[in-house]
Amino acid sequence: MNTPNQQAKFLNLTPALVDTESAVLIVNPDATLSQRASLAWTMAYENLNILEASQSAHGDDPGNDKAMLCVAIERMHQLTTLLADVHERTRALERGAA
Repeated sequence: MNTPNQQAKFLNLTPALVDTESAVLIVNPDATLSQRASLAWTMAYENLNILEASQSAHGDDPGNDKAMLCVAIERMHQLTTLLADVHERTRALERGAA
């Protein structure tokens, strides 16, 4: 169960290149830990597919390699932010259960 502080906090996954001062892409503050873990798995799987597609196309278009790498790096920033949130929430639950 989320604490009131956790419920009020939203997770901002807006890419750094989006020209805005406010969050555009956020995780639902009410998403459960399981839903967040599922999102992290999906993001990792999609990133793997992006990298594998880039590897298959390697050499055909050098510009494509750079573009795919940029997409993969941005996705990894989002994924690490999400996983840090999952870690914090899991640690808070473990401390509460001790």
